[in-house]
Amino acid sequence: MIKNTVLIIAIFLSFLSGGVQASETPGVTVIHAGMVLDTPGEKPTKKQTIIVRDGVIESVWEGYVSHTSIDENAKFIDLSNSFVMPGLMDMHVHLSMNLTLPKYQRVLPPAESLMGAIRGARHLLLSGFTTVRGAGDPAEVIFPLRDAINRGEFPGPRIFASGPIISREGGHGYGGCDGVESCRKTTRKRISDGADWIKIATSGSASDETGSADSASDMFYDEVRSVVETGQKLKTDVLVHATSTEGINIALQAGARSIDHSSYADKTSFALFRKKGAYMVPTTYVVDFLENNPTIREGLGDEQYERLSSVMRDIRKLPGLAWKAGVKLAIGTDAGHELSARHYREFVLYVESGVPAGEAIKAGTVNAAELLRQENSLGYLRPGYIADIIAIDGNPLEDITQLKHVSFVMKDGKVFKLNGEEVLTEAGF
Repeated sequence: MIKNTVLIIAIFLSFLSGGVQASETPGVTVIHAGMVLDTPGEKPTKKQTIIVRDGVIESVWEGYVSHTSIDENAKFIDLSNSFVMPGLMDMHVHLSMNLTLPKYQRVLPPAESLMGAIRGARHLLLSGFTTVRGAGDPAEVIFPLRDAINRGEFPGPRIFASGPIISREGGHGYGGCDGVESCRKTTRKRISDGADWIKIATSGSASDETGSADSASDMFYDEVRSVVETGQKLKTDVLVHATSTEGINIALQAGARSIDHSSYADKTSFALFRKKGAYMVPTTYVVDFLENNPTIREGLGDEQYERLSSVMRDIRKLPGLAWKAGVKLAIGTDAGHELSARHYREFVLYVESGVPAGEAIKAGTVNAAELLRQENSLGYLRPGYIADIIAIDGNPLEDITQLKHVSFVMKDGKVFKLNGEEVLTEAGF
């Protein structure tokens, strides 16, 4: 009944919005780009012409080519004074939640969650994030939203969604994983419900006793392994919420593809990340988030708050330590649908921890695409790739804070932001 109600609300909102689309349907678009980071992690090139046809990058030419010589009906976009790069990706978001609220108020009724998620998705897209991974939202909210965005009914990034977190009974999540058979059954159910990823929790949250550095894993190895194996049979990868060292290492040993938070990763963890080819998603911005949102303290006892503060202090150094240890990193913010600045700040905190700006950007583009197994269609500006393109007035390789100033956004070949202004149909929201 709840799921049907949410769907009805989504359809109604779509009707009111006129089925919001970008300003132009895909056709031929010719872009003159002043500086182009076509392959994050490498040096940018200058004065390039990017030709987009039917939502895909058709070709990239040196120099500026007349758009009419390509197609007399081509749309021309002048980004000759901009830094042009692939759309950004956030691998850990909670679009159904407002995380500025006290912990006990964050899980909202489905209809309210959906409306907040629609608003948050639009904000994310206009901030330059064209792809995200939903890491633990109610199925009745996140799956309909993902599908509606894919159909073009709402503006937003493409979403790869896990649905609710699987955990032991009483753990950090919704239960369903007590013993191997229980874990397999719940994993199959998540996938049949429409999950693109499976998310499990092998520790508590940072404020819980089970999330401390020396806490035992919340799940046994055979339970985690059963989830991973079930996902592999059904071609669905596993991401793990883990803060404690044992929780991190058991998940890595069992073959999880990404470990999110990874607060107390140690040298053994780093070695396992390298050996298994797993990705770390540190969600470093929670440090700033804690400091800038005093309401987080509400509902937490002094001991819980001190545990949370301790994790936050330690995690500031994590991206730099992991990068120097050769661990593959992907950007993730742990953001909700609140309209915060935390998305671009994650890149800044990477750099402050010792990650070079180019590598931080790579973590939010190329590495994220590889994590999603979408490296043949996303993360680069190359012929045959989906036309997810953003432009920035400054050079983020020289000043990473320039990522805050996204002036142009194209997703799937459609323009959503131009000259710093939102571009939607006349109906709007």
